[in-house]
Amino acid sequence: MAGCGATAEPGAETFYTQHGGEAGRASRAVAFVAAHLATLPTRPSHANLEALAVAASIARRTLLAAADWPVSENGEEEGVSQAELEINEGAGAMLKAMTAIHQYAGTESRAALVLYRDDLNGGRERWNQGMAELWHLLRRSHPPTI
Repeated sequence: MAGCGATAEPGAETFYTQHGGEAGRASRAVAFVAAHLATLPTRPSHANLEALAVAASIARRTLLAAADWPVSENGEEEGVSQAELEINEGAGAMLKAMTAIHQYAGTESRAALVLYRDDLNGGRERWNQGMAELWHLLRRSHPPTI
């Protein structure tokens, strides 16, 4: 048993080398949308809303790229499979959030903001759990959380 667990699981290492940078970009892009929304004036201009819609589109693209990865299913990679599930579920919810914020940018609908916040909160929680688990399996610190 000596040395058991001393190296990263292969699926985790594959994710890191192929998608680690994308995961970091996705985390930053989603955080940027939230920050942009928080700084909108009470009566946002068309330019403010357009910039928000563009930021949401960028976040969608980066989320799609970061969450698009296959993991082999075997006993050694159970932790990686769980992390993948959480990351994909989190990305799916945040994709819905970005769609809602894009809708808000076009209509200023308060209902769209409620959907955005609900989807973002649930998605962020699952994404962060998955990333934390994956980075733990990689034996690395500072996962790309939101």
